Amino acid sequence: LRQSTIILRAQKAEDGGLGETLDAAVAQMENREMKGGGNINVRRARALWRIGWLSWWSQVILSVVSAVVLAFARAVIPRTRIDPLLGGGILFSTLGLGVSFFSIAWSWHYTRLSRRDVSVDKIRSALRFGILVNLTGMLLTIISAEQIVG
Repeated sequence: LRQSTIILRAQKAEDGGLGETLDAAVAQMENREMKGGGNINVRRARALWRIGWLSWWSQVILSVVSAVVLAFARAVIPRTRIDPLLGGGILFSTLGLGVSFFSIAWSWHYTRLSRRDVSVDKIRSALRFGILVNLTGMLLTIISAEQIVG
């Protein structure tokens, strides 16, 4: 971040002296702080917006790659009669991928939430729910990985 600085020159102005020069410099600094997003709600909204887009893009890319790999694995893995319900780990992988796509939609919700004036408690509860959804998806895919590996 580039922060501009104001250099106060201690020189007498013709119309009022050093006091007015200092007052003008202080007023100018206050205006710059307000324009720079000095408000805590503005900074919080920007951070939530950035987190939402970063998580959205990363989850979209990783979920599409996972879907392609899962589609390939589904075509390659032989079907067994022993355990058709679990399908060699495909069931839990598919469930984990479904949770991932729901998490993508929830990440989009973060960006929409940042545009509204909401309380900190609502933001915290949305973030907690998103973390819970992501942890559930990770648990499902870990179970699937253990099932595939044996």
